[in-house]
Amino acid sequence: MPGTLYMLPNRIADRPVDETIPQGVLETARRTRYFLAENAKSARLYLKEAGHPGPISALSITEIGHEPDASMIRSWLQPVLAGEDACIVSESGCPGVADPGATLVAEAKRLGVRVVPMTGPCSIILTLMASGLNGQRFRFLGYLPIDEAQRTKAIQDLERQSRTPETQLFIETCFRPWPLRCRPTRW
Repeated sequence: MPGTLYMLPNRIADRPVDETIPQGVLETARRTRYFLAENAKSARLYLKEAGHPGPISALSITEIGHEPDASMIRSWLQPVLAGEDACIVSESGCPGVADPGATLVAEAKRLGVRVVPMTGPCSIILTLMASGLNGQRFRFLGYLPIDEAQRTKAIQDLERQSRTPETQLFIETCFRPWPLRCRPTRW
C-alpha cells in the first residue's frame, strides 16, 4: 500500500515556527523521514527549527528545485509507492501554490497515492485577507513578466479584463531576475 504525500507548508517570514505553523502540521513534519524540497538547505533549517527529533543529516531530503524535472517525478515518488510517507516542502508558503509541487501531486494522484494538503501560511490568501478588497471574487495571476514591455502589455490586458468587481492578485520575489532592486522585508 502506498504511503501518503503531505503538502507541508513553510513559514513566509522570519518568525518562530510554532508561531506560524499549526501543531498538527509540525507533528507530521517531525514523524516524516522523506522530504521532496524546493531547496534542501532551507528545508533542513526549517525541519531543525520545527523540532524534528532525529538527526537532520539522517533524513532523506531530495531537492526538486523550483521547476521539478518531469522525468524525475516517478523516481522521487518510488519511496511513497513503496509505503513511505513523504512531505513536499517549498522554501516559503504552501507547495503547489506559486511554488513547486503541482506536477508531483498530479503524478501521485495518477498513481493512486493519497495526497494531504496541510494548513499553513499562504502569502496570497494572507494578502487578500489584509487588503480589504473583494474576497468573494478574485483571481491569482502568478508572476508578471520580467521584461518591461511584456509586463506593460500584460498589465494593460489585465486592466481591460478587470471591468468586473474582482480582485486580481500577483506575486513577486526578490530572488527572480528583475530590473528593479528590491530587498527582502521582514514582518
